[in-house]
Amino acid sequence: MDAGGRTRPSFARFVFAAALWLLTLVFAGLGIWQVERRSWKLDLIARVEARIDAAPVAAPGPDAWSEVSA
Repeated sequence: MDAGGRTRPSFARFVFAAALWLLTLVFAGLGIWQVERRSWKLDLIARVEARIDAAPVAAPGPDAWSEVSA
């Protein structure tokens, strides 16, 4: 007990609070990552759909094959 008659918080209580704080940070980070990942996926889907609906183009001839990349 301290001079005011209160008991000090135990070490276990401190560890528990630190663990809760750490878990809060981890879960917040995971949530932010999921939102960014969703944005990336929606952009990817939009680009694929735009290419699906685009007019077809002729394949390059043999003289242009060296310039073709992925």
